[in-house]
Amino acid sequence: MIDFYRNYFQYVDINEHYKIMKEILDHLGINFKFEVTNLKINKIELIEILVSGYQEMSFDEKRLISKIDDYERAECLLNLIPPLTLLYKQHSYPVSLLYESLTDLALRLNKYWEKEHCLGLTADDGHWLIRLFFLKIFKIGSLQYEHLTLDFNKLDYSLNWKESVYKDSLQGQAVISIHIMEKTDLSIAAVKESFSHAMLFFDGFTFDYFYCCSWLLNPDNKYLLNKNSRIIKFSNLFKIVATSKYKKHAIFSIFEGDINKVARSSLQIKAQKAPDYLGIGVGIIPHP
Repeated sequence: MIDFYRNYFQYVDINEHYKIMKEILDHLGINFKFEVTNLKINKIELIEILVSGYQEMSFDEKRLISKIDDYERAECLLNLIPPLTLLYKQHSYPVSLLYESLTDLALRLNKYWEKEHCLGLTADDGHWLIRLFFLKIFKIGSLQYEHLTLDFNKLDYSLNWKESVYKDSLQGQAVISIHIMEKTDLSIAAVKESFSHAMLFFDGFTFDYFYCCSWLLNPDNKYLLNKNSRIIKFSNLFKIVATSKYKKHAIFSIFEGDINKVARSSLQIKAQKAPDYLGIGVGIIPHP
């Protein structure tokens, strides 16, 4: 895949490159204006960033995508959009899947602009989004899916396993990992429809489980949420095999990283009063 990108940027048609980028960004809905032609194409750095890659389950600040500044990070990923469209065509993936998968990039660009009033992406954003350009993650309906090999040694927190057999059997397994974007429709109907389409899309992939590691699957959420909450119903779809009291992900999602911010929702109010209930759950759904 690196050779594909290297070949693309070696022979890139600059005008066509910017045209494709603008068409896709216009379709995605970027909530601010900037001239795509002002983006520099640093061919050497782009390839170095791709070669540096990413480490699936861990965040590695030594990766080049994490070390460059926020503007360069956005510039880099935007420049990877046009060749990504060609990769989708090569694999006969529908353009609708491309647009859906790139909505996460648009969401993060818009959030960065709202906060900083300039073009950029955080190191966390870059580490996550670069997976799109390795054809590792796709958004299908309401959920994102990542073809992932599990390595729990890469996590920066420990897990408490319900049964040790799961830790042993899942380590090193190829799974389809489920991720939930901000403001995702977690109604059971939407989730089941997403699963249905994902089953068809990943039919040629080898895996035994759909897998999810998220604060949404934390069993202690039952103390913070109503039993009829969409989050609780979503978590009930999974067999919970491990948990952790690691709170960072929950605090980031519920409070945008600041647990001391003014609480507005009932979840925020309850979580501030009882932060020990925050944590992570690991769940699996066997692949039929």
